[in-house]
Amino acid sequence: MNTDTWKTVQKDIISHFSLENGPAVMREVLEVCRPAISSLVGGDLPEDWIDYCCIWLQHRYFPEQPAPEKEEERSEAVHFFLEVLNGLFRREREELPFDPCRDFQTLI
Repeated sequence: MNTDTWKTVQKDIISHFSLENGPAVMREVLEVCRPAISSLVGGDLPEDWIDYCCIWLQHRYFPEQPAPEKEEERSEAVHFFLEVLNGLFRREREELPFDPCRDFQTLI
């Protein structure tokens, strides 16, 4: 798929979540994102994608840290997932009361 199509998928996922009962739960976000992520990695999705993304980010911010397996092949999928999370975080900042325990922004 092209970049515009993935941006549309991201927007659809972000708008899928109602924030009436509070912030989105990351594992629920992952479940909604799983088909798109799986498509981006050709079905080769690690069992714990959230842990994989944390290792990927650690290596990105601290290059001396070990790189995750198949870093290049999964990079686009990690970016996709992080963009969805960033979109949800933006919505939370706009729609929910400030919570200093949950508010942060990634650097990508």
